[in-house]
Amino acid sequence: MHRKLSRISVTLAILLTCCVAGCEERDNRIGHGGPPSEPTETVAPPAEGSSARPQQPSRSAAKPATETLHQPRPKLSVPPTSAKIAFVTDRDGDTDIYLINPDGSGEVPLTDNFDFDGEPSWSPDGKRIAFATNRDGNWEIYVMNADGNNPVNLTNHPAWDRGPDWSPDGTRIVFESDRDGEWELYVMNADGGGVKRLTERIGVQSVPDWSPDSRRIAFVSRVGAQAEIWIMDADGSNQRSLTTPGLFGGRQQGSSRQPAWSPDGRKIAFGRKSAIWVMAAEGIGAMPLSPKNPPAGEPAWSLDSEQIVFCARPQYGSLDLFSMNADGTEVTQITNVPGNDHCPDWWAPPGGTKGGTDENAPPGMGS
Repeated sequence: MHRKLSRISVTLAILLTCCVAGCEERDNRIGHGGPPSEPTETVAPPAEGSSARPQQPSRSAAKPATETLHQPRPKLSVPPTSAKIAFVTDRDGDTDIYLINPDGSGEVPLTDNFDFDGEPSWSPDGKRIAFATNRDGNWEIYVMNADGNNPVNLTNHPAWDRGPDWSPDGTRIVFESDRDGEWELYVMNADGGGVKRLTERIGVQSVPDWSPDSRRIAFVSRVGAQAEIWIMDADGSNQRSLTTPGLFGGRQQGSSRQPAWSPDGRKIAFGRKSAIWVMAAEGIGAMPLSPKNPPAGEPAWSLDSEQIVFCARPQYGSLDLFSMNADGTEVTQITNVPGNDHCPDWWAPPGGTKGGTDENAPPGMGS
């Protein structure tokens, strides 16, 4: 069982440290919340060959019991009438999902509880958001309305289910799970039915991302310390590696992680060696877009494929969200508050890729 949970040295600390090193531990861990300054949240991996899972993260660092949960949310359009970025933050003492405008205005919390909510993925129509949470005692995949209401458990399984990504045609959600004893990729209908296993490989399979035509899936496959980006058809067939040594001058120089397919289908952005890289979707022409300082990772594209949002740790402070043009120019900081902001996912209505004002948004939202 050398493939078992030895690969997932997990911790809420490593969750955010992922972005510090270009999010290179994104597929090594289970959770997605909790700052690296919380050593009490560290979860040691089980002994080699053990089938035991790491324990759930402690909730001792959550909001005080005197604080009211599920505060009334501002009224939002569903779907939003302007571009929004969903992201994960611990700025309020626990780990929740927020919305923000691409220009950094109008932050709105969508979840607010003692548990850990993360990995948001927009439905293509902008009406719902899939996400991972441990609110039921183990990691499950939920969906909620885009205003944070009506959360529904889709997986409802004793295994750990993480990393949801909604297919662009709106019919399916791909995710990672250890339900068969190994960390593999699965797909289910958007209502949680019809679960099917897609991979059966050595190592850890994680961070799936659909192609814009819903016909292929990019993902990370890690064996030992080496992680590479692979691609497969939507039914799990025709699996092959995209990030081969030849892509980087014939040498294996670090791992490649967090693939993000551009909406025009031409490129895949990814994290590598603490920077954001981009390559053609065929796995050729890889080049870095962002410098290694500050360390950056977790790229996500704007709907028009002209911009990329990502997380970075400027001057090794807290994690913040940034955006840049698809060629790496015009880097702009989006968030700048105490706490760690990461795991962005960008949505926009057709013709509304750059932002704008949501007429039903509360004061402060909109450009």
